[in-house]
Amino acid sequence: MSEPRKSAELRAIESGGKVRARFKDDGAKTPDSGPIGKAPTYLNSDQRQIWYELRDIIAPGVLQASDIAAFEQLVILKASERQLVIEWNKYGALVLDPPKGRARAQYNVTYCALRQLRKDIAPLLDAFGLNPVARPRVKVPKAAPSNPLDKFLSA
Repeated sequence: MSEPRKSAELRAIESGGKVRARFKDDGAKTPDSGPIGKAPTYLNSDQRQIWYELRDIIAPGVLQASDIAAFEQLVILKASERQLVIEWNKYGALVLDPPKGRARAQYNVTYCALRQLRKDIAPLLDAFGLNPVARPRVKVPKAAPSNPLDKFLSA
């Protein structure tokens, strides 16, 4: 037969006053800690260049290894946006004949694609604090003081 359950008081006494001693934090490294690292090899050269540009301008401590999927999506969308801007500058606007009653701007293919890309990019820019409105909402961890005098004065 199994042993009877112990009361909460008895467990607290046996664990030295800690009710949830079995759930203690071992200080193990969480999976999302650490820098994001190098660009994946399957990205093309333009995307890798944007990867390093964005990684360098994001505030230190914001971009973690767990953000790789969202950051990769941002990089791919920014590369597509850059390619569309180059196309726009090189060839100008490609305008289809609009149906009767529609504005010509709605049928500018490059403009419509750019507008949609920028709508898709905006939430990702907010998530990483890459626009002035979202920057105060991003929590940046404070760096530990490296000077022993600073450590002493801040304690």
